[in-house]
Amino acid sequence: MALRILYNALKIGGVILIESAGINTIEPYCRFWGNKTVQKTPDSGWAWFWPSPSALSRMMREAGFDQVNTLWHRPSERIYGYGKKVSQVGICKAGLSVPKLS
Repeated sequence: MALRILYNALKIGGVILIESAGINTIEPYCRFWGNKTVQKTPDSGWAWFWPSPSALSRMMREAGFDQVNTLWHRPSERIYGYGKKVSQVGICKAGLSVPKLS
């Protein structure tokens, strides 16, 4: 949902740069650390969902972004993502809803 909000906030031709805690695997996985699991410290932030680069890529494409590129940065154990809004894609065409369920 947050990626879709960011997508809608961009003008056509706009780009998004994402930086997040992540996991280093080629599989499209997302690890969940809930508020009961994460050790609360002043610098812990709210990074409870840790995607792999391929999971972040899929999430960005589902939100409507094109020219998506993600990478794992080993020294920081973070992932980075880039995406571009090439055209306005309706929410149904972005894969976020189904027009009609039988």
